[in-house]
Amino acid sequence: MGFNFNKTPPGYGGCIGCAVIICEIFFPGVTTMVMGVLSSCDVEIILIGLLQLLLTPLIIGWVWAIYWGFKANNPLGEGGDM
Repeated sequence: MGFNFNKTPPGYGGCIGCAVIICEIFFPGVTTMVMGVLSSCDVEIILIGLLQLLLTPLIIGWVWAIYWGFKANNPLGEGGDM
């Protein structure tokens, strides 16, 4: 049992997926944490969002959050390839 860094965000398509990407650009980490809460309080996604938020000043978290926004735009959801 451990932390899964290969976790994929829940999939959203269409307008919601585009809104997630835009929110990740302006609110990195926070949007990921909200996705974690909305997906049955998935603790791993919430922790990933927290790490993104803490790493945002180093630019790493911001890029990671945008990447997650694009992954969340996949309507296939978890398990879908990007």
